[in-house]
Amino acid sequence: MFYTRLKDICKSKGTTLTAVLKSLGISTSSTGTWKKGALPSGENLIALSTHLNVSVDYLLFGKDEKSTSISSKSDLLPDEHNLLNTYREMDSVGKKLLQDQLKYLWAEHHQPSGKLSISHENNCG
Repeated sequence: MFYTRLKDICKSKGTTLTAVLKSLGISTSSTGTWKKGALPSGENLIALSTHLNVSVDYLLFGKDEKSTSISSKSDLLPDEHNLLNTYREMDSVGKKLLQDQLKYLWAEHHQPSGKLSISHENNCG
């Protein structure tokens, strides 16, 4: 169950669920519905996953980190591996800032065709 798994992860990380929720700005009243089997919103799930440094699959299904494809180094290109390692070294504030920037960049440059449009304005010296 999600709620039980989340509490166990917090305990293993030396923190409490309440402390994690407060640091992420998630209402602590959410735990009441989670205890009954409800799941958090996608945004909150990703925030919890990132903050606790566990996969969403692990939070939801209890799947071992090693069983997820993102954990397999052979599935990652070298630049993806470097990005992932850098991200994992960041604290929760840095991760949140990076996530916000990625959302902004994606929204700014995403084209309906599914291709990214690279603006050259920012590349001029």
